[in-house]
Amino acid sequence: MPMNLKGYIIPNDYVDIFRMMKIDATSPGEVEAWLKSDDPDKTLRINSGGGSMFAGIEMYSLIKEHGAVNVFISGEACSAASIAAIAGRTVKISPPAMMMIHNVSMGARGDKNAMKHAAMSLDECDSAISQAYQLKTGLDESVLLDLMNKETWMSAKKAKSYGFVDEIAFEKGQEPQVFNAKAQLAVNINTNLRRNITNGLARNA
Repeated sequence: MPMNLKGYIIPNDYVDIFRMMKIDATSPGEVEAWLKSDDPDKTLRINSGGGSMFAGIEMYSLIKEHGAVNVFISGEACSAASIAAIAGRTVKISPPAMMMIHNVSMGARGDKNAMKHAAMSLDECDSAISQAYQLKTGLDESVLLDLMNKETWMSAKKAKSYGFVDEIAFEKGQEPQVFNAKAQLAVNINTNLRRNITNGLARNA
């Protein structure tokens, strides 16, 4: 069955704390266990505002390595969740759902050298994440870093135009085949009914 990636993206050793507090969260270990399961339906449904950058990167690597995961963004795929989302073999988004990419943030303390080192580390983190975005979208790193620097929120259409998603769900022409079959059946019944009524009237005339 599909897996729901919901709530915060957290490191594996935070799972018990979030469960105790009854806060929605997903860890790389849970994604890995699902990927190793015998369930043939490898659809990952995402509704997450993000969380740990490194947990998101680990999810990305696990999903990419598996190679057969289809992603469906049902609500939001923001920050670290956007990294996991673009790892899918196909990435589909609900029409009102959104994505968001931004610069990595962290806490730091110490003297000016520590602050400079923190800033340099954040630059490297941003560059690392942009590599994953670049593989998905084909956009230049400078363009992606600029989008991240501006904290870019993307509607479904915008995410598709940038190349972060492959398609928008429920668009015209994407109705399930079972729906089309039922619709066609109704048309056939109405056509046959009208034909029978017409033939009956003709015989009684």
